[in-house]
Amino acid sequence: MQLVSPGENIQFRCTTPKSRCNADAEFHLFINGSSILSSQKHVSGVTFNLVNVGVSHQGSYSCNYSYKNGTIKSPWSDTIKITVVHLQQPSIPRIAPDGQFDVGPQGSVITRGHSFTIICSTESQYPGGSFYLFREANITRSQSAVDLSASFYFPQADFSHEGNYSCVYEVSVSSRSFRSSASELLVITITVHLQQPSIPRIAPDGRFDVGPQGSVITRGHSFTIICSTESQYPGGSFHLFREANIAKSQSAFDHSASFSFPEADFSHEGKYSCVYEVILSSRTFRSSASELLVITITVHLQQPSIPRIAPDGQFDVGPQGSVITRGHSFTIICSTESQYPGGSFHLFREANITRSQSAVDLSASFSFPESDYSHEGKYSCVYEVNFVLTHLPLICL
Repeated sequence: MQLVSPGENIQFRCTTPKSRCNADAEFHLFINGSSILSSQKHVSGVTFNLVNVGVSHQGSYSCNYSYKNGTIKSPWSDTIKITVVHLQQPSIPRIAPDGQFDVGPQGSVITRGHSFTIICSTESQYPGGSFYLFREANITRSQSAVDLSASFYFPQADFSHEGNYSCVYEVSVSSRSFRSSASELLVITITVHLQQPSIPRIAPDGRFDVGPQGSVITRGHSFTIICSTESQYPGGSFHLFREANIAKSQSAFDHSASFSFPEADFSHEGKYSCVYEVILSSRTFRSSASELLVITITVHLQQPSIPRIAPDGQFDVGPQGSVITRGHSFTIICSTESQYPGGSFHLFREANITRSQSAVDLSASFSFPESDYSHEGKYSCVYEVNFVLTHLPLICL
């Protein structure tokens, strides 16, 4: 019996006995008694070639020869049994890691530092072989098969383990080694999971208030946003996002970074978050974004003054306020010392605005030409100023 691998080429040499070496003979090659090849001319010997043999070529081969156009035939030669050792393609399923991993369209993504196992198996009718684990075109490990499978264990995943893996099964039969075709590829990618950074309440230098919607900071004051992490990978950087854009970036020091804003303005309002970034083995990894820090900028205006009114006729100042004679005129003057000129004053009677007027030199005079009972009540002033918002330049990724 002769064992061959799929794809090999086989030669059969058929000749006439020496006593007939000068005679022309036509040769035929048989498999399991059926003719499959014959010589193209009358010679004393011929070589039959079988190219790229497969399972269909298994069987018992023999040959004979004939003379005088086949009227005289020789008996069949001794037989040669050909067996094609066809090993099935091994399987290489999804890996079995001990920690976080993700199976995506490009293969298995494993967290650096975790262990994982690659399992190779086959259903070959030839037990007792070995498995070779290839990474790209090179053998990275080999192991004897147990129950037609082998487990290749990696105790700590690192970037050096990234690549395309495949399995090959090898077995020795009748002192010959035979190998299967390679399994399908298993693509392994190593990633790094960075902890979510923290972004605590800001540290301003002046008045601020922390409400349900975040931090409220007085315009003109400085404030600092601090980002920190407990990552096991030092030496990275922090990106401070405002909404979806990077506002500032800074190298980490002791796993934290402080982003200072020397003078708060309305352009600083928004939702802030931190992202930690680190470069490992020439690859960039980013954490998820921190929780949001909502910042609102406000302006503290001084309380306006509302002095005693200036009537044009009889009046009296008593414990309950100013008493004015009906029919006379009077004026209520509102003023402030605000650092924000150009605003307006609203004169309230009880809880309702009764008049409004633009401020001139940070004051406004509300005149009543003829007093009447409808003017009685409790008056107060409110100063209002509007600001035109400007925006900081943002760095977009």
